Amino acid sequence: MARATSTAAPQPADDSGEAAAQVGENHRTRVGRERRRRTGRRILTAVFDIVDNEGIEALTIDRIVETAGMSRGAFYTYAAHLDDLLVRISQLVWAQVRLEQGELLGHDATPLARMSLSLRYGILRSIGDPSIGPILFKALGWTGAFGREMRAALWSDLLAADQLGAIDVESLDIAADLGMGLMSAIMHSALVEGPSSAKLSQQSVMVFRALGVERSEAHTLAYMPLPENPSVSLRAKVVEAGWA
Repeated sequence: MARATSTAAPQPADDSGEAAAQVGENHRTRVGRERRRRTGRRILTAVFDIVDNEGIEALTIDRIVETAGMSRGAFYTYAAHLDDLLVRISQLVWAQVRLEQGELLGHDATPLARMSLSLRYGILRSIGDPSIGPILFKALGWTGAFGREMRAALWSDLLAADQLGAIDVESLDIAADLGMGLMSAIMHSALVEGPSSAKLSQQSVMVFRALGVERSEAHTLAYMPLPENPSVSLRAKVVEAGWA
């Protein structure tokens, strides 16, 4: 008679070591991300403090690392040079303003309504801060990533408005260039004279008229009621968001 053979049931693989390693890696990733975020907040706070007290022309890498209490090597993990840092700060500001605008307008707003709120709310919200305004204006003048992002967003709204027959322009590209030029001029005016909701509305009428919007509609768009600024300052929102 053949001897019966005993076959043991397969044992589950012991993956406790792998799981522990994964938990350890996730923990290290979280700690590293939070450390990077804290350092980014120190840089942002230092930049705002320097511009507040000494003006944007006093802003240098040496002054930033001294104020933030960090090394130049740590700084270079966030930006390749000073202009790069200002662009990255402007992108943080722009992202926060766009987020707030989206929450205020919802998804059903017309392209021209978005443009109206973007111009007036965006300038009032940013230029009202003594440091953010100069940083944005400086970054906007460069033919770099921030300017391209702003122009792309404007071009998208212009395209949507053109498809709806809401504007009358010969070229969307020229209209986008015109819009960027007018926005820079309006921002500079707000920096020099201080932001004024009434003047921004008057300037907005001219922007919409330049895009071929009928006078009464341009006036309606330019004088759309603006929401009150949030209780939390834009600067605080930007510093809190920081860089992941």
